Amino acid sequence: MGKEIRDGFQPITRLFVYTPELWTKIADAVARIDLCAFGEGSSFEQVKENFSHPNFRDASLLTVLLCDETGLVIGYSQAEQSWTKVSARIVRTALVYEYQGKGLVGDLMNRMEMELKTKGVETLTRKARIKNGYAEAIRRHYSNRVIGDYTDGIRSDTERCFVIKI
Repeated sequence: MGKEIRDGFQPITRLFVYTPELWTKIADAVARIDLCAFGEGSSFEQVKENFSHPNFRDASLLTVLLCDETGLVIGYSQAEQSWTKVSARIVRTALVYEYQGKGLVGDLMNRMEMELKTKGVETLTRKARIKNGYAEAIRRHYSNRVIGDYTDGIRSDTERCFVIKI
């Protein structure tokens, strides 16, 4: 997805398993990412306390982190497995602004898919914004694996919903 990665930068992906100690180590980075991506009109402290933390300690959500070569969190994605256990939905995906548009979401999603497959997941549902080109990038990236492409009727003018075979 997106442009080629430049200058040999190779991101590191890792599964995040919540502990209070690990959360403390990444909380500031995640709050900054969330504030940039989702927190319009919010303060850093509001986002850190009210938005990021609950989802990261929720064991029902699978979280994959994207880190730079120093280990700093530069993005993440979270998925929630459905009650049927054979499908999951992407709850959120976010990257630090400077890393957007460089094809890094593909690395993040490849790791997410690998982790979901080990749990028996066969299909993945995700929403993507239309205006910023993300929906089209999703459609191109997954091409023949997209088995559903629709609007949910809530934000039909701004988002597309995709069902993807993994």
